[in-house]
Amino acid sequence: MRQGRVRGLGRAAVVLTAVLLLAGCSGDSFRADFTRTFGSDDAVADLELATVEDMPFTGGVSAEVVAREDLSDADVTSLADRLAAFAAKRPTGDVRILLDAEDLTLPVSGDEDLTSGRIAAALSLRDDPRVESLALAADDSEDRVSGLSLFLSDGATAADAFALARSAPALLPDTPAPHVSVQSADRALLVSGTPGPWLDDAERLWTAISSAVPVAAFRADPDHLAVTLTSDADRAAATLAAASVPSGAIAVAFSGP
Repeated sequence: MRQGRVRGLGRAAVVLTAVLLLAGCSGDSFRADFTRTFGSDDAVADLELATVEDMPFTGGVSAEVVAREDLSDADVTSLADRLAAFAAKRPTGDVRILLDAEDLTLPVSGDEDLTSGRIAAALSLRDDPRVESLALAADDSEDRVSGLSLFLSDGATAADAFALARSAPALLPDTPAPHVSVQSADRALLVSGTPGPWLDDAERLWTAISSAVPVAAFRADPDHLAVTLTSDADRAAATLAAASVPSGAIAVAFSGP
């Protein structure tokens, strides 16, 4: 009886091994097909393929595609559409494609409507004079954008940062609204969090403080506003300014230069 069970376990192990090997071969075939299709694509400058780390035996493929820098918006959109059509051939999560174009990075979904909406939003934001570059991050398990990072152009203001944090996520087709990060190149301005009423509270506080005393930098999130003063001598005046306006649940902290 025990010997029968051992033979049964042995057969099960052989079957499992065969399934894993076939899945691996499927992944190899898909990678080869992807390389043949996009390795010679005129819009592609470079591509890198790897096995999806959390599913090494299922044939999952991760691809980073770098678009040529001289592409027009229409060319970038067309490339994204081709990548989406290719991803649609596989189950959600089996293929993870990241498109890296000039001043923007975004995940490509096998849902072609999602990809079309993402690329339209990304190109619109890239063309915004307040934005230098942007990147979208994906929640692969749900095939949705979970993060939006915007990097401000030179000359963009704190008011621009708050305005973009409010409006930019609404351009995306993904729901719910993603975590958004808007920052200057030197990180002197940083607004970070899921959009909500806290943005009004944080901006109101920032406006009151920066109107009352010289400031060097700030960081705002749903719970905190951290302000860097140019002089410790202004701390008392800054505290009074913050107390003069409604702050919601946001705690204000000051630091010196």
